[in-house]
Amino acid sequence: MNAKSSMIVTAATAFVGGFFAGLFYASETGHTVRRRIADQAQHSTRWMEGRLHEVETRVQVMEQHLEDAGHEISDKLREATDRYVPRSSDEWTVESGEMARDLRRMPRQ
Repeated sequence: MNAKSSMIVTAATAFVGGFFAGLFYASETGHTVRRRIADQAQHSTRWMEGRLHEVETRVQVMEQHLEDAGHEISDKLREATDRYVPRSSDEWTVESGEMARDLRRMPRQ
């Protein structure tokens, strides 16, 4: 036998031996093991759903805080604008001499 077929026979023998050893030395029946696995899977699913619900709740709270902070910033900006920005159009006029002086100071390309 070559090395490849010897390895295949060894692997098959080990698998069959392990399978039968598991059958003979198993402390519980297959039905009991499957039931335990299913129960553990359901428990894990419920636990994960609980964690996801907590995360969802926290995200909603954070969203509300961010929205409130946005409104607060908007209100403060509006107040600052009302306080410091002139309302009359006369205060925004520029005299032609002033504009000419500023244009001369601007860098040229």
